[in-house]
Amino acid sequence: MKPAVDIPRPLLETRLGDMVCRMYGSFEDASPWRQAWDRLVEETGSGIYMTYDWCRVWWDFYGAGRNLAILVFEKPSGLAGVVPMFSERLWLGPIRITIAKLVGSDFTMSILNPPVINTEAEKICSHVLHFFLTEQGCDAVWLGPISEVSAAYGIIQSCKETKDFRIVRNKVRSPYTLFELPDSAEAYLSGLPADQRQCIRRGDRNLKKSFSVRSEIITDPKRVIDAFQSFMKMHQLQWNARNRLGHFEDWPKGQQFNLAQVKAHAEQGRVCIIDLWVDDQIVCREWCFILKNMVHWRLFALSTDEKYRRYGLGRLGFMQILEWALPQGVRQIEAGAGHYDYKMALGGREYPLRSVLIAGNRFIAWLRVMLFDRLCDLFHLLYYRIWYCRIRPRLPLRGRPLWQAWTKRHL
Repeated sequence: MKPAVDIPRPLLETRLGDMVCRMYGSFEDASPWRQAWDRLVEETGSGIYMTYDWCRVWWDFYGAGRNLAILVFEKPSGLAGVVPMFSERLWLGPIRITIAKLVGSDFTMSILNPPVINTEAEKICSHVLHFFLTEQGCDAVWLGPISEVSAAYGIIQSCKETKDFRIVRNKVRSPYTLFELPDSAEAYLSGLPADQRQCIRRGDRNLKKSFSVRSEIITDPKRVIDAFQSFMKMHQLQWNARNRLGHFEDWPKGQQFNLAQVKAHAEQGRVCIIDLWVDDQIVCREWCFILKNMVHWRLFALSTDEKYRRYGLGRLGFMQILEWALPQGVRQIEAGAGHYDYKMALGGREYPLRSVLIAGNRFIAWLRVMLFDRLCDLFHLLYYRIWYCRIRPRLPLRGRPLWQAWTKRHL
């Protein structure tokens, strides 16, 4: 599908057989492709993190000092792929490299599966590598965090079949969780282990015996924004009670960035806040995005009142998501990166989320990228795993967001 309005002249246009690649240097110039871009995201199942608005908002907050390159691939039948990327110069110790990354790859939690159609994935990915590593002179291209089930992951095969590129690293960064859903909440419960099914039913039954219980689904754009701001406060209280910052304070500009995302997507009916009320108090809130037949379960917030702990509010909150999503034809819930036992207990399935670092086949470039990669791993160990996760929480220090220096180098 072509845009209904005139397309601004791209910075660069390349013909690849019956396909044309156009490179844009701003989201404003690429905006005529917005509807076709998002439709391709839906068709390929790439998820909310690759939509035009998610990428645009991310760039508004975190694009300073970086060079944007949005690659739009078009065939006579319509869009074949969109690969939004940027390049930047990074240094660590004595090593400096120029690296290209996917838009949205740092400063937030995301799963990046570029929307490309299966039959053209290899050609598109090969061109992306050639463009950045050869034409743009980058030392490396980093794809991640990317799912193994993504069509764009075919880039690995492309690398193996050419002498122009060399894979420096291809490893599992973490798992991510996906729920495959039946057509009803009762069918979902029937598929759970008996102990989990009993816990959910018992918690729901006991909560309703002790209190007046109701749920509220908030999708109206104006109400969603106010509800999300309240959600952030409740989420922060939950984590502050554990002497932790929580998601919105861990990441630089976390509150402003996520609020901007909610505002951008709420008008399109993609945001939902689900509240579980007990008497006159909200005890559980769920924050989700929805795109076609997939829900992206971002975060939840629970009451810190100990009297509610025994009811299993987290499990009941998840059931609220199911009861809202299933009637809309949703058959998948993406539940984010990282291993969580409670997600496994609720019937989630883990898939590998990979980090792929590719260098040009020039020996000096390959050596520089390899050394930079090793230094990044050391930086991650010393700063994040030892200092941020283990030492800092035990000290009477005021919490601060993650270092931007680490965020940009956490490959």
